[in-house]
Amino acid sequence: MDQIDTPDPDPSPRRSEGMKLYPTAAWQYAQTSGRLKTPASVTSFMKVMRTLQRYYPEVEELDEFTPEDLADWCMSGDNPAPSTIRKRRAHVRSFFGWAKWKGLCEVNPAADLEYSVVPGRGYRRVHTWLSKEGAIEVIRACPKTDIGERDRLILLLGFLLGLRAADIVNLRWDQFTLDFSRLTVIGKGQKPAVIGVPTELVDALREWKTRRPYGAQAVIPRTRETLHPGKDRRVQVIDWDNPLKYDGVLYAVKRAGKRCDVALTPHDLRRSFAGILEESGVNLQDISRGMRHSNVGTTSVYLERNPNKAVAVTENLSLGL
Repeated sequence: MDQIDTPDPDPSPRRSEGMKLYPTAAWQYAQTSGRLKTPASVTSFMKVMRTLQRYYPEVEELDEFTPEDLADWCMSGDNPAPSTIRKRRAHVRSFFGWAKWKGLCEVNPAADLEYSVVPGRGYRRVHTWLSKEGAIEVIRACPKTDIGERDRLILLLGFLLGLRAADIVNLRWDQFTLDFSRLTVIGKGQKPAVIGVPTELVDALREWKTRRPYGAQAVIPRTRETLHPGKDRRVQVIDWDNPLKYDGVLYAVKRAGKRCDVALTPHDLRRSFAGILEESGVNLQDISRGMRHSNVGTTSVYLERNPNKAVAVTENLSLGL
């Protein structure tokens, strides 16, 4: 997995000949602008800036970017989703507006992106809502290896607790009570919430914790490559000292879905969590509490998007012929 370069930030940005967008200028923005509030937002921003720099590797200074360059890049790729286009456009507009204000570039090339880039033309991915049986199939398909068991735990955290990817990557052992029956998470808007942990997940957590070295705090650790002792090949091993990043969770969930020929993203686990609760007869108010929504109307809209409901309307229809 690519690592994000993190040079020492300059606390006082200034005009500098030869300053590249990534990583230097982008990292100054991430550290000094005050616009990125969480580690996840910093990671997302730096990934977007890295992609832009790779798209135009010959560009050595911020002033060399043109409005046409940025508009073309925002729409680049194989049918990018509207959400991807909007994210690129938002990050680029914010960054170059800040860079112009700080004197890092003479002209803001992103000033007209709001009008020159239209997000609605991209491909919209169909979300996946797994039933209880589908979730069990995906979980059981995980291999009996350290990495497979870690991926299985990611799936359980999504299917049984409805955790967002940001909750999973930041998860630490001290957020659980000693008997693992309660978990404290900090959700959107820095709102704390206490969640009850199902017995199946408690057992998985206890078994997983026995594998970690003493003192390691990350519940979901990343992996790294190392040379296999006695063999001339490299293997993936668990790196307990470092937590898995968002991209790692994304790849783990996609990999788990592919084993069962299902297209999955981390948020599909949360969608499936809501659908499984509804199928089990849990009322709307309790589902909203379980998803930690501040407004039950959000939960209602969330559940109405489940395509399984439309399927259920007609699948047992009969004319009695």
